[in-house]
Amino acid sequence: MTATDSFGAISTGAGELQVANQAPRLTSVELAPASLERGQSVVVNIRAYDGHGVDRVQLDLREYGGGMVDLSSQGGGEPWAAMVEMPIGMTPGHQSLLVVATDGLGAVAQLRSYTPSSGAGDPVFGPHHVASGEEIPVEVHILNDRPTLTSSSISIEKRPEEPTVFTVEASDPDGLERVQIKLGVFAPVGGQEWAPMHDDGVNGGDAVAGDGIYSVLLSVRQGTPLGTHEVSLRAFDAYGELNTGSSAITLLEPTAQSGQGGGLDSAVLGGLGILVLVGAVFVLALMWQRGGQGGGSDRFGMQ
Repeated sequence: MTATDSFGAISTGAGELQVANQAPRLTSVELAPASLERGQSVVVNIRAYDGHGVDRVQLDLREYGGGMVDLSSQGGGEPWAAMVEMPIGMTPGHQSLLVVATDGLGAVAQLRSYTPSSGAGDPVFGPHHVASGEEIPVEVHILNDRPTLTSSSISIEKRPEEPTVFTVEASDPDGLERVQIKLGVFAPVGGQEWAPMHDDGVNGGDAVAGDGIYSVLLSVRQGTPLGTHEVSLRAFDAYGELNTGSSAITLLEPTAQSGQGGGLDSAVLGGLGILVLVGAVFVLALMWQRGGQGGGSDRFGMQ
């Protein structure tokens, strides 16, 4: 650099100017649909600008239990696009997405927002300037899916003296707040309308704690009518989302149980019959033998 004053004196100097490589900038992000459930896929379209060209664009979902998803572009100003499945580890609500963009010289930008722009260039700030008057977050709305309830219809015998356990399988990725059943004719006297079901391995006849199978004891009394009866089910997740279901329980007349009540079952009676038959054959054979040894006597020992 050279400087000259009004009297012609000249001064010179030297310096260095460092030109930094600015990382890519996002100018447009489109997500369709913008609201979806975990496990569903969203179409992602991203436009990015860099003076040295954009070499790679990725969506980083590792914070939600997913992976690094590469977007592809046909070039020529076409957007970077991919169909991306939302990880199960996401929680309901608006979730921020991290976009990783790399230019042709290796500069990397990690961005959670984009600046809408129709193009690059400014007469004052240079040909690679991108106006950034507004920043819009890159985010997706995760819907809260309802709990799942799986049950089947059952048939039971009417035995008031024996406890009867009814089970249902329930689950939710956010955790279950409670599972309840409306027992109807199987409700205990004075019991609440919606009875709690248990998965603690202790209450309600539950066998194993934390296995997702919820249990409740049915109240079968002498006055409980035979036939098919419907019970209603409902489950709430940690966010209050509700799912309902129903199941049918058929109450049957009890069948006779063998070996009880002082009677003899068919096997015992059959065995006794065989013994009597064998004994009769033995007696007849013995009488025939005596009849043959008695001379003038007949086979019955008579003269």
